[in-house]
Amino acid sequence: MNDKYIFEQIVDLIHTEIRRINPFGEIVENYGNTPTGHDPFHMDKEFLKTILSKEMKPFPVIFSEKDHIYYSLIVLKNDEKILIGPVQIINEYNNLAEYMVKKHNLRDDQSYKLPFCDFNTLLKGILLLNHFLTGEQIYYDELCKFNGITEDDINAANNEIRHIVFHHREVGIPHNPYDHEVRKLESIQNGDVDLLITCQKEIWVGELGKVARNPVRQAKNMAIIVIVLASRATIRGGLSPELSFSMADGFILNIENLNNVLRIQAATIQSEIEFAKAVKRLNKSNNKNKLVEKTKEYIFIHLNRNIRVSEIGAALGVNKDYLSSVFSRGEGITIQSYICREKIKQSEELLKYSDYKIHEISNYLSFSSQSHFGQCFKRIVGVTPHQYRNLYAKR
Repeated sequence: MNDKYIFEQIVDLIHTEIRRINPFGEIVENYGNTPTGHDPFHMDKEFLKTILSKEMKPFPVIFSEKDHIYYSLIVLKNDEKILIGPVQIINEYNNLAEYMVKKHNLRDDQSYKLPFCDFNTLLKGILLLNHFLTGEQIYYDELCKFNGITEDDINAANNEIRHIVFHHREVGIPHNPYDHEVRKLESIQNGDVDLLITCQKEIWVGELGKVARNPVRQAKNMAIIVIVLASRATIRGGLSPELSFSMADGFILNIENLNNVLRIQAATIQSEIEFAKAVKRLNKSNNKNKLVEKTKEYIFIHLNRNIRVSEIGAALGVNKDYLSSVFSRGEGITIQSYICREKIKQSEELLKYSDYKIHEISNYLSFSSQSHFGQCFKRIVGVTPHQYRNLYAKR
């Protein structure tokens, strides 16, 4: 098998350099196009020596700098080593490139850019390369565990638990009551907004768990817990898992943008209400006809494609004419009209909250042309996409 081909494909996948190092610690081959002056292992020999002196393991070793810059080291049976990185796992403006230039004596010619790869893709690329080179089948969760949890971590966690139990016994203040939590989740699951609001107003003895030492991080972590639990309640209530997960992602990302405890708590309370409203709308719409809901879920997942009714019918295993009939009776609208309406809803969000150009939104949502997109948008919304952006887009 062609090693060079595999290495180049992995480089293309994870966007960073891969090096083959001989048993004497010398770089003998590079796979990628990183200039020598931009390679920390060429420009900083002490750094390379430090990395190669790490304790070798029978699995890919993952290590990092500045929390967000990652590397990996794979040891082969012939004592050769494969060195991967650097790659950053955050795709936003930061000074990590500047840090790399100063820390590892890289050529400072204003052209150095630290490559980006999301963390999941990076680890999967490392696993694939490791399997190709060693034949070992290591899975994602195992790689995280091998590189993450130590005996000291386990002991530290157990010490925290003992400390918390002792604290609550000492002060005589319990955690928040479980039955209160159950009532809230049941009200969300049933789409009972009024009962949920009543539950939110309940006064109880106890305190919420402490999940961070910083007050803002504490509020954010509690918000994430509440939102995740609420999203699962909506799924039990019949809401599409994909929609529920997407709502949770959106609420959590909004929480992460806030730095005021009061606003975080207000947003958390409102997210629970929005989840309950979603289930309530579902209960009113069509008595949860499973075929209709599966159709909606399919459309939601594939909204950026040119979706055909025959394609949905084939995916759900039903005749397209029968599907069209059931959907129209339940929703009072044809499937194609529903698809158009959902695409326009999505385009409204993109026009309001993103910087994508109108023609890019039209292409993303698979309209046949920008003019067709504009016609559909004006028919449903009442104004053109350009007018809508001028009216509602954030400044």
